[in-house]
Amino acid sequence: MQLQLEAYDARGRLLLPRQTLRYIHGTGKQAESVELAVATMLVGESCDVRCYWRPGIRGGPQLCADPWFPVSYRLTLESVMEDVEDIQNTPSHAGKLAQEAACLHRAGRHLLACHMYKDAAQKLEVEWPMLSKEMRPLHRRCLAGIARCELQLGLWRQALASADALLAEHGSYTQASLLRAAAMVVLDPEAAMAGLLELTQREPQSHRAQRLLARAWKKVKKQRRARRWFDGQGTEERTAAAKSSQVCYQCGLLKPGGQLSENGSKWGVRYYCPDCWECWRRIRRCQQRELERRVDKAVHSDYSTHTDELPSLDEAPPEWDAYHPMWHRERQDCPDWQLTGLNPCQRRKALEVAARRKARQKAAQKSQQEVEQPHESFNHRKADDHKSTCPSEWLCIS
Repeated sequence: MQLQLEAYDARGRLLLPRQTLRYIHGTGKQAESVELAVATMLVGESCDVRCYWRPGIRGGPQLCADPWFPVSYRLTLESVMEDVEDIQNTPSHAGKLAQEAACLHRAGRHLLACHMYKDAAQKLEVEWPMLSKEMRPLHRRCLAGIARCELQLGLWRQALASADALLAEHGSYTQASLLRAAAMVVLDPEAAMAGLLELTQREPQSHRAQRLLARAWKKVKKQRRARRWFDGQGTEERTAAAKSSQVCYQCGLLKPGGQLSENGSKWGVRYYCPDCWECWRRIRRCQQRELERRVDKAVHSDYSTHTDELPSLDEAPPEWDAYHPMWHRERQDCPDWQLTGLNPCQRRKALEVAARRKARQKAAQKSQQEVEQPHESFNHRKADDHKSTCPSEWLCIS
């Protein structure tokens, strides 16, 4: 067909100057909004098409600039070439339509791809009694492509009908079952779960079936919660239950028979159900056993200083090292008792730290001796001078 076309954006900028195009309609050569509008026009008619979304301007001639939406197309259908109809009505042309529809589907132009898949499937169905076995897989791909495009467009009931037609024409196989399950996840999650469980038993390696099963289970739980809490019945009882003083602070459920925590504790005056209260009791018992273990270790270990500084739950016990006075205590039965219980890496690291600490102590002692040596020599000289000046009889002792 022959079409006159020009385009403007919302600010009136010329995006596409007026030009005359000759192309085959329905092959994705023009923008999706233009293809859909031309399908409803007669020869000699003109129309203005306003597009509000970016996928609707994909395809066709390149625009001069990034547009401000909405984009306005001014179309005039000048002529339609009738000789192309004989070519398009042959079943062999359906394969080309299916290939072009697959390209459009990968490009995100799902609406136009769906129409092209339907045209290809319709051409094949006209010649179905005389259709060869080599062309029947093409018909199956067209029906599957229709269902995929409808799923992408959110047409769940149409996608379910297309998947059912695919199963009726070509029997049960994994791809058709997955397409039907994808539509049923939105329409009826419980029925979708039943079908997906059978499919996963038959095809345990199908990752898509596993993902769809997880989605269906989430929707089933959501629907059950909605039926339980948002059915519009018993709202007064639920409101009273939510404001009750027997709602557990920990789990948020209404469970009578619990206990209130003491005032002044870190829990404050709050209500806890029997299950949460028993859970806290178990936690406190475990903490108390850990405290007793640490106290027993501090009393009977080699690091004990026999003081009343015992560990508590609020602060961790300090790790004693060579700075502690009991570290250098000698034991005849175990000379290197400080290094017992250490793995080779910890033992090597402890020896390196002790060597560096010993070297630092020696260096500090040497520097201190160097500072004190001049003062000691001065004091010695002063004492010698004092002895030489004193009379000898002063040193005599009667």
